[in-house]
Formats: sequence, C-alpha cells, structure tokens
Amino acid sequence: MKRRKFTNKFKTKVVLEALSGRYTVQELARKHELHANQISRWKAHFLENAEAVFEKESEKDKENDEQEKEKLFKVIGQQKVEIDFLKKPWSEQNGIGSPVKSGSGAPLFKYLASMQAFRDTLIWLVL
Repeated sequence: MKRRKFTNKFKTKVVLEALSGRYTVQELARKHELHANQISRWKAHFLENAEAVFEKESEKDKENDEQEKEKLFKVIGQQKVEIDFLKKPWSEQNGIGSPVKSGSGAPLFKYLASMQAFRDTLIWLVL
C-alpha cells in the first residue's frame, strides 16, 4: 500500500476539529479515514509548538537569515574580485607588454594569444 501524504493545512484542520471537542478522536479518525493514533500525534505536536506562533522571530528564521547573509557575502566577494580584475590595465592581466607599442618586438603569436585570453575572460564574465 502506498504511503499517504497530508498537507499541513489538512493536518491543522483535523487537529482543530479534535481540539474543539465536538467529535471524539475515534469519530474524526473514521470521518477522515485516519488512525486515531495519528490524530493524537498531530494534536500533541501542534500543542507542543503552539507558542511558536507568537514568537517574533523563530530560530529557523534566524538560521535562514544567516545562510542568506553568508550567500550574499560570497557573491559580493566574487564581484569584488571581478571588478578588481577589470580595473587592472590589460597588459598587467596578461603578463605582456601592450601590443600597440612600437618596436616592442613581440611576436604575432604572443599578441594573438593575449587576445584569446582577453576574449575568454570576457566570455567568462558574461556567462
């Protein structure tokens, strides 16, 4: 038999019916085709965590905020590295002299290799 999954909305509805006292747990179990123990567990879990509704900020929210903060710091750091890289003169990035210097004697293949590195860098930044 395949395991049934219930939404939080359904569980809350059943628990609130159980807490209202209009029906017994057995009646609710028959009505919703559940086992009475399942309703009792949901009810106990609900009552244990009821005070969380009135908390300003739960621990889970704090953890999520910390994770989000770390993620954003990582992105900021990566962007700073990229900006610093782009601020450097082109010749410093590729470790060669400027290709337009007259009389530098740089071979054509060195110039073409530096252009390929520049192109690869631009593609990497765009993607």
